[in-house]
Amino acid sequence: MNLADYGIEVGNFADLIVLDATSVVSALAELAQPLFGMKRGRKSFNRAAATLAAPPRQPVGSFAIR
Repeated sequence: MNLADYGIEVGNFADLIVLDATSVVSALAELAQPLFGMKRGRKSFNRAAATLAAPPRQPVGSFAIR
């Protein structure tokens, strides 16, 4: 980039995106969704992490008969 303030250094701006992934490999392979992003050290967007909805539990012995 050939910029004086480019790279990870104290005093440089923080431009980054945090992905919802367990590893670098899964972030790329699974096209992970972004959780939040920062531009010039300030949060620019935020998205809640996805949660799985469990199916409703049925009591043991209660079967639907049709």
